[in-house]
Parts: sequence; C-alpha cells; structure tokens
Amino acid sequence: MIRRPPRSTPSNSSAASDVYKRQTHALTAIVSGVAVGLGTYFTVPAKEVTRTVTETAPAKTITKTVTAPAETVTQTLTSTITALGAEKPGKGLRFRCINHGMARAFFISIKKGWEEACETLGVEQETIWCGTDTALQVARIKEAIAEGVDGLCVSIPTPEPFRPVIKEAWEKGIPVITHNIDDPLGREGCPRLAFVGQDFKSTGYELGRRMIEKFGIGKGWHVLLAAEFATYTYAQERGPQGVGRALDEVGATWELLDTTADWSICEERITSYLLGHPETKAMIGLGEIPTGTMGKVAEKLGYEPGEIPIGGFDTGPVVLEYVEKGYVIVVTANLPGIEKKLISLD
Repeated sequence: MIRRPPRSTPSNSSAASDVYKRQTHALTAIVSGVAVGLGTYFTVPAKEVTRTVTETAPAKTITKTVTAPAETVTQTLTSTITALGAEKPGKGLRFRCINHGMARAFFISIKKGWEEACETLGVEQETIWCGTDTALQVARIKEAIAEGVDGLCVSIPTPEPFRPVIKEAWEKGIPVITHNIDDPLGREGCPRLAFVGQDFKSTGYELGRRMIEKFGIGKGWHVLLAAEFATYTYAQERGPQGVGRALDEVGATWELLDTTADWSICEERITSYLLGHPETKAMIGLGEIPTGTMGKVAEKLGYEPGEIPIGGFDTGPVVLEYVEKGYVIVVTANLPGIEKKLISLD
C-alpha cells in the first residue's frame, strides 16, 4: 500500500525553491521502485501477481494496480520519466536509503528496487543496512542530514527514536519517504512524503480470518504467534492488533513469542514452545524467519503436512520450501523474481 499525504513543504524558505521541488518529484518517483522491490503484499492463489505502479507528475499523482508482473523497475518507471519530462529527472541529486535491513532475500529485493529506480532516474544513491541497531540507524540518518543529501528513504522499526531526526530532516528541506515499517501515527508522528509498505493491522486481521475460516479455529484453540522482534511496530500491528483481534473474536487463545532474527535461535524457541504447550493447534509467523521456521519445526517434530495449520507473513526460500511441502498453508507476501513459486492454498 502507498499512503501519500497532501502536498506541502517545510516552513523554511529554501523548501519552496525549484531545487526542493525537483527533489520531491524525484524522491516520490522512487516510490515506484521501492514498491516493486518490496513487493505487493497479498493473499492470492498461486501464479496471480498484482503490482502497484505509481506515476508522478509535478501537478498530480496517480496510483493504479495492474495484474501483469513487471520484469524490472525500469519498465515501471517509464511513464514516470515521461510525465516528469526529462530523460534523467534526478540527475545531480543524492539520495540515501537507510533501514534496519540485513542480508536476507526480503531486504535484498528492496535494495534492488531502490537501486534500479535510482539508476533509471539518474540519481546518485547509497543503501545502508543497520540491522537491529536502532542507535546506529538514527546516527546514519543524522550523518546524511549533516552531509546535505537531497532525499532520504528510511524504515521506522520503532517510532520514538526516529521522530526527532525525521523532523530535523524535514525542517532542513530534505524530503523523506518511509518504507517497510512506518510510524504508527503516520505523518503525524514522522513528517514524511509517503509510506511504501503494508497496512499491518488490516492484513493481520485478514490473515487471521482466513486461518479461522479455513481451519475452523475457534473456542478451545490455542495459537502460537511469533515474530523476530515482538516489540517492533510490524509485530504489534500484525499480531495483537491484527491476527490477535481476529482470534479474540472467535474465542481462541494466543500468545506472542519473540524469536529473534537468528534462524537457529528461532528454531530452538519455537521447538521449546510446542513441546511445552501441547495444546497449541495452529501457528502464525509474523515475519519471514518464524514463518519458515514453523514449517521446519513441525516437520522435525513429526507432524504431517497440514496437521498443525501454519500461516504467516513474507516469503523467502525457506518459507517457499515449506509451502511446497504443505506445512505452510497461507502466506501474505511475495518477492519479485520468485512470484511464480508463490503458493497460497485457500
């Protein structure tokens, strides 16, 4: 989903300049690339692919959905460049993408979309992954502001540390877009031009409803929810405020487990939980690592495919492996380049 606020500029005089306008137009155009890189989040039958394409012009912004997969971000941006009226409308601008990413398929796809979009628009770019080190990520954003970059693309794992620094960028005339995880308060929390990512609450609720309808989850069921970082915004909104709300409505019980982003620790924790809570009848992963690990643990513990229903968010090689084996039944995300392998049994 792409949420875009009404057009406005910071209060300082430089923000109204032609340079600022060019920064804003080019950075908003990059939204297209991040959207394609991030992938469109959905729950669909196999082989059905939905792309979000954003066309940006100085006077208007148009968002439309198409069902034909784009091979590259370059294709997606063709109409954007035409609308902006220049072959390389971002030439001379420097943008920086600073997020909580790490060397995983999910973040690699975001990086690919960002880099292709910047190259197509002629923007000089840099991507910085900070992993789980929030202090480092905030420090890198401050460095970018001090260096005078022309635009920022950031993720906001937890809102409080980022609000002052995003506000600082905004006040200094540096346009910001957020991706993957937004401030829960949106633009009211962090003044940004746009957010590219998933509506965690509604998608979590929808996933919960799908699991309930497909497997008859209700009173007497206990469901394990697991996230790499249980306190992060994505986990709280997908979990307690999304899936958890759906489970509460039908009288099922649930518990949220923090697994960390370490595959081996995640496996240990999910295994220990299942062994210590034999009443668990279903599992839902709130991110790629717990979703894939749930399938792996179920197989190792001797469950037959589908015996303990598993659903989850985000796809990657391990998740797809256990989708194909029949352990992971419903997933709500895809990644470019592997959409032909995306299976969501319904």
